[in-house]
Amino acid sequence: MTVARIRLAALLFPLVLFACNRATQPEADGARAEVRAELLRTGATADGGVRLENLTDEPVYYFSADRELLALILWGVCENPATCPAVPPRATIDVPRSAIAADQPGSHEVAVHHWLLVRRGDRWKADSIRVAIVRR
Repeated sequence: MTVARIRLAALLFPLVLFACNRATQPEADGARAEVRAELLRTGATADGGVRLENLTDEPVYYFSADRELLALILWGVCENPATCPAVPPRATIDVPRSAIAADQPGSHEVAVHHWLLVRRGDRWKADSIRVAIVRR
């Protein structure tokens, strides 16, 4: 193995290990939670923002970023319902370009990561994280 391959393997190993971690499985009170595939309907707004329509009876939390620059952004899933950006139940909101992380002029796609928060003991945890790609 070359030094470059060894370094690449050393970088990828923690990612693979994290991806297989049981903590990524949705659970609530010791039982598997229901995972719903479609929580949001998405679309582009006339000014280049993103429209998010919540299809559920619960708040849907989200993080939106320019798709091309997403790999360069260090972000974590927000698990505090008091501070996380959310779409209220059965509501529609417009996320302006200024609220899209790393948005650049000429950008054509926005990745919208979204999730529900479920109670686990005295803490909130994200269920399965979904992503929708919005073309604009």
